[in-house]
Amino acid sequence: MKQDEGVEKASEGSSSFYGNLICPAFTTVSKGDGFEKRCYEESTWVTTSIQASNNQSTSFRTMFQNLFKYISGENDQNVKIPMTAPVLVSVKSLPENFRDIKMHFFVPPTSLVIPKPTSDAVKLEKYPKFCAYVRVFGGYQMGVNKDMFFQRKQLTDALDKAGLKYNEKNLIYAGYNSPFKLFNRHNEIMVEIDSQESAF
Repeated sequence: MKQDEGVEKASEGSSSFYGNLICPAFTTVSKGDGFEKRCYEESTWVTTSIQASNNQSTSFRTMFQNLFKYISGENDQNVKIPMTAPVLVSVKSLPENFRDIKMHFFVPPTSLVIPKPTSDAVKLEKYPKFCAYVRVFGGYQMGVNKDMFFQRKQLTDALDKAGLKYNEKNLIYAGYNSPFKLFNRHNEIMVEIDSQESAF
């Protein structure tokens, strides 16, 4: 893996592919052939989750609506919270051919008192610092489906070739664009490094 002369840092809102949206801070530590290693700071996210069979494709729609209601004012302060990026989706394997699927919206650290969700389907979670290997790809990705796992395999094949170890039990998808953006979309697949406990 190629080590950069320096590290690239993205503070909240500073990375080009976020557009005008607020984003979590991360550092690009190094870059390889078709992937990069990033480390993210401790952060707070609002989340919702479902469980589904490994054999079924799962739409993002219901989870997105749950979280969008929260940032639109369905919280204990009845306040609106700015939309942020990325929308994270973490997928973790469960026993008996099931998977746990979580969607996450980043809660900006500028919020002095973070509003609490009023829906039982939504909760706040604080994640520790974590590092992950990241692969960028384009196109529409509106659910957990075969293409997401194809992109994950492309990433893990590259990591295997580079002799790098990673968490094999889950994956993280990051989406950055509105559904109305038709071209030049920015998506990412991440796998956490193997030497840490999973943040998700």
